[in-house]
Amino acid sequence: MSINKSPIVTDFREWLRTQPVQKTSSTLLYDDMHSQSGESLSVIYQPFDARKRGHWHDAGLIEDFLVTTGCRGGKVLDFGPGDGWPSLALAPFVQEVIGVDASSLRVAVCQENANRLGIGNARFVHYLAGERLPFRDEEFDAVVAASSLEQCPDIPGILSELHRVLKPGGRLRMAYESLSAYEGKKEIEIWLREGLDSFTGLLIYLRDIPNEKVEHVNLRLTLPYAAAVKLLGGDAEAITLERILASKEALQPYLAGICTYTLTHPGGESWIALLKEAGFSTAQGTHNAGKLAVQLMQSLPSDEMGAVSLAQAQAAIAQTAPFVSFLPAPIDEHPMILAVK
Repeated sequence: MSINKSPIVTDFREWLRTQPVQKTSSTLLYDDMHSQSGESLSVIYQPFDARKRGHWHDAGLIEDFLVTTGCRGGKVLDFGPGDGWPSLALAPFVQEVIGVDASSLRVAVCQENANRLGIGNARFVHYLAGERLPFRDEEFDAVVAASSLEQCPDIPGILSELHRVLKPGGRLRMAYESLSAYEGKKEIEIWLREGLDSFTGLLIYLRDIPNEKVEHVNLRLTLPYAAAVKLLGGDAEAITLERILASKEALQPYLAGICTYTLTHPGGESWIALLKEAGFSTAQGTHNAGKLAVQLMQSLPSDEMGAVSLAQAQAAIAQTAPFVSFLPAPIDEHPMILAVK
């Protein structure tokens, strides 16, 4: 069922209509957090730890990006690099990697991380969402995008731009967030986040799964995090739309602003159609080496895991990744996609 038929969502939207609401883009979110990943990324923030599933998964995805795009030794564009991932993890294997992001803070954080790590062949560029990318035609050997394209207000436009800056025969490898994972459990998601400049963000995601849309609502509160939790019932994990509406009068003095925007989150079939409309000659969903890497981890004796280095993990993943990452995957499972210009 579409979330649009929910009575509580209707009531919440009616309340929003009584407030001064700003329509804005996702830069509001990404310009208000110093680390998008919570400093959890291996290589960028943490040394590789073979006892951590996420570290293996990320190592597998780096090999996946390298293998599927054929970008070793080439020039790579990372669209939406977040904290510098996968840009900074790809950098040792390519000639140059450039990350481009619509959030000026994300660009600054990525460059800060590159400088801290001593990575000289990565740089980061800001652009305005919806405008032409600041690159020449056919400038890049490959493009990578890790759950970033669905954050764009104009998906067909940015896909056309990525097609433009790719060399003929160049490849785009992309991961994306499908809404199917939320069906029946997280159509409505609410969380409090400590923002910059003494604000607390009350973030609401209204996921319209049948229509592949997500409505984002950000209430910026001039309250410390703990005070915001107390005002909203005392449990940050149990905030509901009902609770927000019941607390609206108490919230009102602390509302510094409300921003909303709606983004499209295409599923696998929709992405394939959009990529072909943008001019890519082929687009296909495939399996990925991230899952392979986790399976390799799980095959190791637990008492040996801690001794595995990043180089050893990469070498093991590289033996099988070329077979796994090109293997077609059912598109209804919303796999990673490989597109060729």
